[in-house]
Amino acid sequence: TELHAAVAGAIDAHHRLRHDAADFAADLIEQALDQGVRVALAVGREYVLNPGIYDSHVRRLLADKHMAAIPSYVLDVDLDPDYAHIYWRNPHAIVTMLDAVARRRLHERIRHPRLAALFKLIECRADLLPVVQVSTFTCGPDSVTAPFVAEIMKRRPFLLIQSDAVLKELAHLENRVNTYVKQLELGPMQNYVYLIGDPTTHEAAVIDAAWDVDAAIRTAEADGYTVKTTDLAGNP
Repeated sequence: TELHAAVAGAIDAHHRLRHDAADFAADLIEQALDQGVRVALAVGREYVLNPGIYDSHVRRLLADKHMAAIPSYVLDVDLDPDYAHIYWRNPHAIVTMLDAVARRRLHERIRHPRLAALFKLIECRADLLPVVQVSTFTCGPDSVTAPFVAEIMKRRPFLLIQSDAVLKELAHLENRVNTYVKQLELGPMQNYVYLIGDPTTHEAAVIDAAWDVDAAIRTAEADGYTVKTTDLAGNP
């Protein structure tokens, strides 16, 4: 029937659009890597990221930091069965991506061959893949994923942006994006130690400095920061 043909045509056009978007994202990543620009992943539901906060804030601010932002909705991933109990497919995909990012295995979940190869290259590097998660306070899907994300990402730094339904009033975002954060693995047990600094004063602090404080200080100095304080697992 005409209806069936129209639906089939719309589905086919949607698949082609997603494939073209993935190809375009791969082109952008290749260009960024060739130019020595870091790639960051902006994670959130598509209708929150675009149009809205991604277009008006995240992409621009990350570009100012010499980062190329890739929105998560261009990534077609194999959903993690460990989170199959999450009712909505989109939050299921978000949790799948963040869990894979935390394990440096996002490339194993991505279906698009070029994107998978590019993210494998990124994840094999020493630096962590920068991640920005965009969430809203009042949305049902985000309220479900929030505790999962907090548990999954607690061992690596990431930027969480939470807003109400009005996604344009985010003047505070620039200061948060400007913050210097670096995760280090130090000591015989590869404990996580964090550097947090102010890019204006270039002063930094070492957080959870359980092992090899000198190494953390040397890393900060190599990045142009002076360590002013250390926190020994919650005891400054």
